[in-house]
Amino acid sequence: GSSPSSRRSGWARPALRESSPTPQPAHPGDHMEVPPPDFLLRHLEAGLGIISRSLTDGKPVILLQLFGWSVGDAHGERCAAALAVSTGSFLLTVAIYVLAASCCCGARQQARAKQRRPLPHEDLWTVHNKRYDLRDFMRSHPGGIDAISLGRGRSCTELFESYHSLVDMTRLTLTLTP
Repeated sequence: GSSPSSRRSGWARPALRESSPTPQPAHPGDHMEVPPPDFLLRHLEAGLGIISRSLTDGKPVILLQLFGWSVGDAHGERCAAALAVSTGSFLLTVAIYVLAASCCCGARQQARAKQRRPLPHEDLWTVHNKRYDLRDFMRSHPGGIDAISLGRGRSCTELFESYHSLVDMTRLTLTLTP
């Protein structure tokens, strides 16, 4: 017999079943009910694993796997269609939101990078009467951020030549010495 829970409102304990292909009519003239859109069901079966087909009649049965209950065949088709539509629209909304957020955030960052404000005169480095913006170079400077920050806003030609000419002479000497 059937348990009291299966007689109440169409709910029954699910049996483990494998999905089967949609059945074909026994005779060519027979009419079969059209199931909900199969492409939605297939995507939900593959992606969410919450819809399977009954082995007996091929109608969709929604498995509420978290609670171990299934919707009876009488309500299965309507519930499957409603779930497919609501889940599909929810996933579409989430995908659009994620796409829009990633596109907009990336565009804002690129716009900020392109619209970099010019530094005022006191924040530039001056070497041989030419001004340089070294903000991007500060972290990779071999002497460190502090060493390069000392020349900000003033002429640092002598400081630059005293260090860099010595380094260049050492490189030249090492290169030319056999």
